[in-house]
Amino acid sequence: MSASPLPLKVLLGTANRHKIEEIRQIWQPYPLQAEAIDPTKGWPDAPETGLTYLDNALQKAKFYFELTGMPCVADDSGLEIAVLQWQPGVHTKRFTPEGFSQEQRLQYMLERLKDFPQPEQRQARYRCTAVAYGFTETPIITEGVINGYIASIPAGHGGFGYDPIFHLLDREATLAQVSENVKNAVSHRGQAMRLIAAELLALSPHH
Repeated sequence: MSASPLPLKVLLGTANRHKIEEIRQIWQPYPLQAEAIDPTKGWPDAPETGLTYLDNALQKAKFYFELTGMPCVADDSGLEIAVLQWQPGVHTKRFTPEGFSQEQRLQYMLERLKDFPQPEQRQARYRCTAVAYGFTETPIITEGVINGYIASIPAGHGGFGYDPIFHLLDREATLAQVSENVKNAVSHRGQAMRLIAAELLALSPHH
C-alpha cells in the first residue's frame, strides 16, 4: 500500500472566521491543509482597494504571501442585484452604513428593493473570485457564480452575510436554510475553491 500523500499546506488570506470554516469544509475531500492567519501575531489587515473581485483577491493573497512566505489562497466575493445595476458587487461589505448589525444590513437591502415585489424583479447572483498566490509563477485564478433572487423576508440561520435573503433558484429555500453540505456544493465560493483545489493538486507531483 502506498502511503497517503501529505496534505499540501495553504495559508488562507482572510481573518473572517466564517469564511475559514467554510473553506475548510469545502476542502475536506482534498489533501489540503488550510492554515489560518495567526491572530496573536497582530498582523495588519490586507488592503482591499481594488475595483474588481480579482484585484482584491490578488491584493490579499500577495499581501499575506509576502508577509509570511507561505503560499496563500484568498478570495473576494459579492452580491450582485440586477435592478441595482448589479450592485453592490465588489462593494458588498461596505454597502450598508458602518456599525449596522447583521439584521439591520438585511433590512437595509430589503428596503432598497421594496418597489420590486416579484421574485423575477429581484434577480441576483453571488460571485466569487479566488486566487492562489506563490504556488506557481503566475497566480492561479478561478471563479464561481450562483444565481438566485432576493427573498422578501430573511429566512434561516445558517451561512453568513446576505445568505438569509438569497433565495436559490432550484429549491424552496434561502442559502441560510439549506445544510452546510448543500450550500458548499452549490455556492459561488464552493465552486471557486474546488477549482483551486483541483489546480493545486494537479501541480503536486505526488497526487
